This record gives sequence, structure tokens and C-alpha cells, in this order.
Amino acid sequence: NRHDDFIRSEALGKEALHWYDKTPNKEGIDNLYFYLMYTVFSQSKFDEAIYYAEKKYELAKQNGDINGTIKALSLHFAVYRQSGDYEKSFVFARQAYDLAVKEKNKIWIANTLYGMAQLYALIEDYSNALAYFRKVLQMDDEETRNERIKTDNDIWFKMEFTEVFSHLNQFDSAWHYYHLFKPTDKAIYMRDRKSTRLNSSHRTG
Repeated sequence: NRHDDFIRSEALGKEALHWYDKTPNKEGIDNLYFYLMYTVFSQSKFDEAIYYAEKKYELAKQNGDINGTIKALSLHFAVYRQSGDYEKSFVFARQAYDLAVKEKNKIWIANTLYGMAQLYALIEDYSNALAYFRKVLQMDDEETRNERIKTDNDIWFKMEFTEVFSHLNQFDSAWHYYHLFKPTDKAIYMRDRKSTRLNSSHRTG
């Protein structure tokens, strides 16, 4: 039972955190915060998930870890999005984007733009969603595409981008991109994908 696995994983993670509290050596605790955040997130315990995302953010800031800071902000974005609090999700997506731009981190810029495109689609603002999807495509290159494929986001990006045209009643464009994006090597896209879709995340990865 997958739900029972998450419950057991949460218990083991919290036990590990208990032992971390007893030692000055905190090496690897950032990974534990992510592990705990994921296990409670997967059980829809969103308040706890935010707590561990915040712990990861504080640790990254303390260590001057810019990539970790952006990732932690993106985790906030993902949890709030999944909980339905799109307003807060936008706030953290924007913070992650601004930091990614400041650091000139191309992968995270693309990821956060994609995240905002998703949010606009979720609130049915399809015109803005399309604008943000196009911003991702405008900066697309082999590196950003490979990152989406590696994190199992590429097929979702293409599907969601194409769907936006349908919502805007631009069916010719939807049909055009469906054929343009149709994969020739299906094996690339057959890997299992976590239902919570935290990678990227956008999904920012």
C-alpha cells in the first residue's frame, strides 16, 4: 500500500531528525528536510510540507547555497499550488524567478516561467498562460530541453502548452503543435512520473 509506505517513510524521517537534533554534525540534513517534505506532501499534509520546505530554505540561506535557496522557494510554490493556494504559489514562483534571473541561472529561469504558465492555466487565465509558455520556448535550447526530459517534464510541458490553444479556441494551432511535439521515440517518455510532480518545479527541479 503506497499510502502506508509514505506513513512509514515519514516515521523513519522524523526518527532520523530526532537523532540529528542530538548531534552538532548536520551534514545531509537538507536532504532529510526534502525527504520529509515529500513524504508529508504526498499525504496532503500541506502545512507540514511548508514547514520542512521553510527549514530547507533557512538552511540554504544560512549556507549561502543559491541553488538550494531557489529550489526551496520552488518547493513552496509546488506545495501551495497543490493545496490550491494559487496566490501564495505565485508569490514563491516569482521569488524563485527573480533570484534565478539575478544569478543568471538559465535552467531555473525556464523552470519558474513554466511554473507560472501552469498557475495561469490553473486559474483559467489562458492568455497569460500562453504568454509564459512562449517565454519558455523563446529561451529554449538543448540544455533546457534536456533538463525537462531528464526530470520527466518535457512531455507534460508540450501537452499543457498545446492544451492552452484549445482553451483559447485556437484549434489549428493546437493541432499544429500536437503534430510538431508528437514524440518519435516514445521510450523517452515512458518512465514513471511521480503523481505529485515535484520535479521541476516546476516544478522546478
